[in-house]
Amino acid sequence: MKTELKYNLKKLTVLIILTAVYLFPLSGCAKEQNNNNNQNSMTDADELPEAVRRINSAVNPDYNNNYNIEEMPERISTKSTLRRQSSTKEGYAYGRLILYTGELAKYENIKSIEYSLENCVGSFMDTKEVDEKLSVKEAIMSTENVPYILEGGLQEDVYFSVYYYYDLSHSIKEQTKEIQECIKHLRITMKINFDDGSSKTEEYSVLYKSETSSEFSMMRFCRLEKQ
Repeated sequence: MKTELKYNLKKLTVLIILTAVYLFPLSGCAKEQNNNNNQNSMTDADELPEAVRRINSAVNPDYNNNYNIEEMPERISTKSTLRRQSSTKEGYAYGRLILYTGELAKYENIKSIEYSLENCVGSFMDTKEVDEKLSVKEAIMSTENVPYILEGGLQEDVYFSVYYYYDLSHSIKEQTKEIQECIKHLRITMKINFDDGSSKTEEYSVLYKSETSSEFSMMRFCRLEKQ
């Protein structure tokens, strides 16, 4: 009887050990998978290139929601240019769209105009800065939206640049939408000061005429009026 009991206890011990040996790796796999899932969800955003994160954090798609949009009839001038730079190592392409503002303020007796750009990575500039050679990616990380002061009313040398990116693995249609998202939510604010000491503020944005083209020939300036 004692011999049989010892034998059964040995069998039970062996069975418990075998079960533990079998289940332990499965438990480890499950933990590893959970850890991997948690790690992926935590690091996806962090793994984006710095330039992409900078633009994403600068653009709020709802920024102009409380405005009525009035399309302006003039085409955006052919003085505008487009400059692209790819970074296949990161899987993204970066670009700089330089838009010629032209005579948005059509008034007489203008003493000065203060331009500012919001809800994008970009800046106003004059003709001298249009051809600066800083790389697009470097510019995305260093550009600051500081006001630009134009003395007098001659607006023939006023430009602004907007920086964008798109994912090289996406379709052309998706890439176009990504470019538009970096640009179409921006807001231009112009404080116009007159010789008599009065002033007025006007606000503008960029309207795309086509969802499948991001070229400046398919853009229009539009006036923003608060609802």
